[in-house]
Amino acid sequence: MAGSINFVAAIMLLGAAQGFFLVVLILAKKREEGVSAYLLATLLFVDSLLFLMASLHQARATKALIIIGPVIYPSLLTLGPLLYLYIKSSVEKNFKGKF
Repeated sequence: MAGSINFVAAIMLLGAAQGFFLVVLILAKKREEGVSAYLLATLLFVDSLLFLMASLHQARATKALIIIGPVIYPSLLTLGPLLYLYIKSSVEKNFKGKF
């Protein structure tokens, strides 16, 4: 059965698109914050991938889920460490980001 976009899937897809747009804006702006802006952009990118995955699941687009699922699912494991590093880089003044 082919997937069809319903209202909830469309709202989720718009949220994912807004997240990707915000990532581009964060990376395009020249900031002196250093690592913190890059960590925030990465966190928002992974979160937008989560919204994209949820919208595809809501629309029952199984073919698209089979294709991009193996790429998105492992990236979701990075949400916790990215959130921790972003908060740590925002709180500490001398955060160097040595990974």
